[in-house]
Amino acid sequence: MTANNTLPGNQPNIAKASVVQVTKKTVRFGNEVYQFRNVTGFGLTSINDGFVFPVQWILALFVIGLLASSVEAFRPGGVTFILLAIFALLVNNSKPKKYGLELMLNSGDKKSFATTDLNFIKEVVSVLYKFMESDEEGGYVINVQDKSVQFTGNFEGILSTGENSGTQSILPRKPHA
Repeated sequence: MTANNTLPGNQPNIAKASVVQVTKKTVRFGNEVYQFRNVTGFGLTSINDGFVFPVQWILALFVIGLLASSVEAFRPGGVTFILLAIFALLVNNSKPKKYGLELMLNSGDKKSFATTDLNFIKEVVSVLYKFMESDEEGGYVINVQDKSVQFTGNFEGILSTGENSGTQSILPRKPHA
């Protein structure tokens, strides 16, 4: 969550899936499946949705405006720079802040699942930390869109569908007769 997160190259790879299934052996979302041992961690990341004025630019506009407005001949230009800095600050603060549950892989890849609820992401990271440290079997179904975390005793027979629509349903398979 440094200032470099405002640069386009540092934006996380946002996954299209909204449901993440985590077991001791796999992590599944959408059409992607990873071995759990290839996951190096889960974390919180900041996501900029669209163009955001970097804080350095806003500060530079404001300082240039203050310096220019102190000289009589440049006062109108200085006031314009100050107004531009205020406008940029308002634009940045008017956008809802988005956060992501970031999945880090030992290949260096990162996948993020976006939401505006910071407390939900913190809760998910805490639950996943406890799960990684425990010996309990089973897994968790994390639904970022519904903001829910559900423990499931066993994932055998679970099927994910509906990836093309951007949402997923978890359907239990019928027992064999």
